Amino acid sequence: YSLGYCDGRPSPLSDAQIWLTRADGVTLRVAQRGDGLWSAWSLPGPLTVTVSAPNHITQTLTATIAAGQGTNHDVGLRWLGNCGSVSPSPLNVTVLTDTLTTTPIRLVNQGALSWTWRLSETSSWLSISGPASGATAPDSSLSSQLTINSAGMAVGATHDALVSVSHDDDQQPNPLTLLVRATVVARSYGVAVEAPLAARSGVPGAPVTYTLRVTNTGNVTDTFTLSTSGNAWATAVRPAQARVAPSSVGPLAASASAEVEVIVNIPPSVVGGASDTATLTLVSQSDSAKSASVTLTTTALHRLYLPLVPRVLEAAFMREMR
Repeated sequence: YSLGYCDGRPSPLSDAQIWLTRADGVTLRVAQRGDGLWSAWSLPGPLTVTVSAPNHITQTLTATIAAGQGTNHDVGLRWLGNCGSVSPSPLNVTVLTDTLTTTPIRLVNQGALSWTWRLSETSSWLSISGPASGATAPDSSLSSQLTINSAGMAVGATHDALVSVSHDDDQQPNPLTLLVRATVVARSYGVAVEAPLAARSGVPGAPVTYTLRVTNTGNVTDTFTLSTSGNAWATAVRPAQARVAPSSVGPLAASASAEVEVIVNIPPSVVGGASDTATLTLVSQSDSAKSASVTLTTTALHRLYLPLVPRVLEAAFMREMR
């Protein structure tokens, strides 16, 4: 049978040619019935089956015939044609106001022959910034790119444009159209900081390390200024795995996160039970009204002194008790 257009429209083939080649090299032609079915008798052993039809790719398969038994095989021939499409369709894009935003598209060919295409558009805010024409090989895809210019577009509004795709696939409308829908949003800034452990203890004279996660909750790339306050004990902040203490975190892309370490050095002279509180604050460098903070409490452990009793004295003491 034929797999049909895009390998998705199977139908019987009435003009297929079937050839059987036995292990002894003898090749026999098999007659096909009008409904596309066929059958043949063969000696036991391996068998090569070759099936061909006009405008289809010839297929060869092997089978082994056991004595006194039969075998069934469905043979689907691939139609010699292309099968082109553009993806994604429709294309929905959220863009920031007064920016140039690029977005990829793919020219997909699921057919057995090359697909030739050409892109065009007439919108005032949309342009083709990638390849405008090409030929996509069978069972593959090519990339192009569109650029959206949101200058002067109202915030909150949705704008539609069409990209035309002229092509040589005679099974589809020509041209194909790709709907591009752009929604314009205002820039927003924000930051969040998380501390899985906000209170820890340590030995006087030793450092205590906290690991925090800083997240850019805005919709644009941003950098955040770091500062600590309220602490009496020496406190340093640095990116995780780094050795240099920074004054900022970033730049971070929208929704991206980074880990920072806060190292609190407990003075060797403090008594057990003493504590210190440090507040870490991050402020957006794009909008100083956007900030986040976390408070960390570090407590010094009590020193524990245990007397040492020499085993010699312990033995002497036991003899006297006897």
